Amino acid sequence: NLLHAWARVICRDWLFLAETAFAAWAGGFMVLDGVEACRRKGVVFAWDSGAFNCLMVVAIVLPVFCSITLGREYGCGAMRNKIAVGHRRGTVYASSLLVSLTAALWFAAVYMGCYLGLFLALAPEAGLSREPGYLLALAVCSLAVLFGLAAFFTMLAMLIQNQAWGVAVGLVMGFLF
Repeated sequence: NLLHAWARVICRDWLFLAETAFAAWAGGFMVLDGVEACRRKGVVFAWDSGAFNCLMVVAIVLPVFCSITLGREYGCGAMRNKIAVGHRRGTVYASSLLVSLTAALWFAAVYMGCYLGLFLALAPEAGLSREPGYLLALAVCSLAVLFGLAAFFTMLAMLIQNQAWGVAVGLVMGFLF
């Protein structure tokens, strides 16, 4: 029930849609910038050279999402209401973490989708610059980092009651990442 309620709230949130648009723009921008720079140098643009920059984009977008979306819940007393209804505190925290992780994966998937789609349209002749085993290890490590970012920014949203301070602290921490 908690996850269903989160899904209804997030899908109608303009901030979530704006952050999704930013992730898509960032994926497209990385390809356009990389292809243009490689064409000026006369080298082939490898698709994996900027594909994992999605971690950078998620580190910028996720703290805003967590602080505004999750921080709204903890700032207005909804936590008290959920506990009064019968949910345990650990269940509420776990659902918030799951929502944050799902959002992180969504932003990364939107980035990668736009990145790879535009890449295939602009530079279909390019290939890999590294071996597939290395890229698989990089993808697994990226998932672990996404989970860590989601956990960290969820914790920040729960600890900092003021949404503005939560966004400011989260963005500073995201840029430090």
